[in-house]
Amino acid sequence: MLRLPFLIQFLALIAICLSGWIALRRFRWTPAIAWVYGAAVLGVYLSLSYLFQGEAWVRAYLIPAVVVLVGVLFTLALSEQFWRRYRHVQTQLIQAEKMASLGQLVAGVAHELNTPLGAVKGNQDLSVRALKRLRMQMEGRETDQETEKLFHILDEANRVNHLACDRMTRIVESLRTFARLDEAAFQKADLHECIETTLTLIAYQTKDRIQIVREFGELPAITCYPHQLNQLFMNILINAVQAIRGDGEIRVRTSCAEGRAVVEITDTGVGIPPEHLGRIFDPGFTTKGVKVGTGLGLPICYQIIQEHGGQIDVQSQVGAGTKVTISLPMERRRR
Repeated sequence: MLRLPFLIQFLALIAICLSGWIALRRFRWTPAIAWVYGAAVLGVYLSLSYLFQGEAWVRAYLIPAVVVLVGVLFTLALSEQFWRRYRHVQTQLIQAEKMASLGQLVAGVAHELNTPLGAVKGNQDLSVRALKRLRMQMEGRETDQETEKLFHILDEANRVNHLACDRMTRIVESLRTFARLDEAAFQKADLHECIETTLTLIAYQTKDRIQIVREFGELPAITCYPHQLNQLFMNILINAVQAIRGDGEIRVRTSCAEGRAVVEITDTGVGIPPEHLGRIFDPGFTTKGVKVGTGLGLPICYQIIQEHGGQIDVQSQVGAGTKVTISLPMERRRR
């Protein structure tokens, strides 16, 4: 049976080896750094043991072991904190790069669509004017039923084309507004415009399935990063759409309270289970599956809210839906 002093030495050495293994596997240290760390800790342990040799076993064995264990635990705690911060910053950088690329792509698509859209609108106006002159030339002349039917078909086609061109124009403008490559500065912006832009871009997902209810109050322009708020509302509204299975409703309410702009987005989706509600802002956490969700949407939203000095609150009940409340200060200096 091992004596107690040797057992303490053995446990201290095991702790040193285990901490090195954790550093390699958990915190991804390079082997060279792990070896240097292990040698340093072992050196401290042997130095303390030599310093207290000849003393009572409590001082000669227990004190060096306690010092080494405390140092190991402190190092692991700092490494864990550093690793969490590193992953958080890495996630932000990846998402920021994706959003920058998306902004460039959206701006390019909007620009390329403008040219053919302008041609279509020009031809549409020309067709309307030509049809109008043709009607004027045929005034006073007898026309058969087939001719009147053709005129009616052309009028209806022109009307539909006009509506389609207007819708495409709004979509293109929404794309350019969403990208806001020329508005990356900290400036005044209209939250209602940000929300409307986002709703226009996700209209294809809500059409004939989800009713959008707008309850906009009196809300002055706020100082913010407009492109970040566009991303914020996009992420939250997309989550609301994906949470609704079948028909449903998304209600967007805005108001002003105590010098802050308040936006409430409520959906009639499946809701969030209580055990998941506390983790929704953790990077990488998702319940949508690997092919659907990345677990970055809400953490990015939280970061945007923090950047603007605001607050975000999520209330949810399984089967009854989710309510997201965003509160932003009206005036805020750029950090």
